[in-house]
Amino acid sequence: MPDPKQTPTPQSLGGQAVVKKYGPEYMREIGRRGYETTVNRYFDGDREAANEWLARRGHYVCDAGYRRLGLGKFRDPGVHPCQASIADGPWCHWPPISVKGT
Repeated sequence: MPDPKQTPTPQSLGGQAVVKKYGPEYMREIGRRGYETTVNRYFDGDREAANEWLARRGHYVCDAGYRRLGLGKFRDPGVHPCQASIADGPWCHWPPISVKGT
């Protein structure tokens, strides 16, 4: 249930309407399909590499407040593999190749 103190956005209202109409299993299936597509397209089917990148990105994002205080401990995992290889064409590679040589 949304927090009554917050004004719902049109997107959240739309999402709630879809859940109400089709049910939570439909939303789970959409999530599963999106995850599988991401893994297959950008990580060559390597679920472990995809999970590792997602976890590292999540830790890095959550660490922002500590980094501002000089206490951050998580390193930036880099850009999404697709963004790292835009110059190579439409297919992405994992692990991303650093253009700076670092």
